[in-house]
Amino acid sequence: MSDNELLLALSEMIDNKLKPLNEKIGKIEADMNHGFDKVSKIETDMNHGFDKVSKIEADMNHGFDKVSKIEADLNHGFDKVSKIEADMNHGFDKVSKIEADMNHGFIKVSKIEADMNHGFNKVSVILENEIRPDIKLLAENYLPAAKRYEKALMETENMKVDIELLKKIVMEHSDKLQKIL
Repeated sequence: MSDNELLLALSEMIDNKLKPLNEKIGKIEADMNHGFDKVSKIETDMNHGFDKVSKIEADMNHGFDKVSKIEADLNHGFDKVSKIEADMNHGFDKVSKIEADMNHGFIKVSKIEADMNHGFNKVSVILENEIRPDIKLLAENYLPAAKRYEKALMETENMKVDIELLKKIVMEHSDKLQKIL
């Protein structure tokens, strides 16, 4: 598997697992792509150099000066390859650090998950031991209380009717007493 495929696979995993690390990965990808661009340029320079070498072999009398220039270009190219190799090693170091950070993040996520499970267990215990008995007590007392209120309401209604009747009778008796006196 090539370095680019490894970086892409790592990038997808990081995108799915830890969004905050995307910026770090993006910078590493940019560095790696920059390194690959340099390698492509060096390959082009080397192919150009090989073309010059072929021409020099065909015309050796004019080629000694050109061979010296090509050697200088190749040495410069090798210097670039060494720098790119160092940059890639630095990129791999960054990837290793990101991997370590991800592992640390996974540990934190596991701890958070454990804390959440502990919290859910506490909530379940509170629901089971405190809230459910209170709800059960309310439900047990609701129907008898409702029946008492219904009976008391009927008695109150009957008392209102009786009081109205008493008022009428008292008024009638009052009127009769007034007439008598």
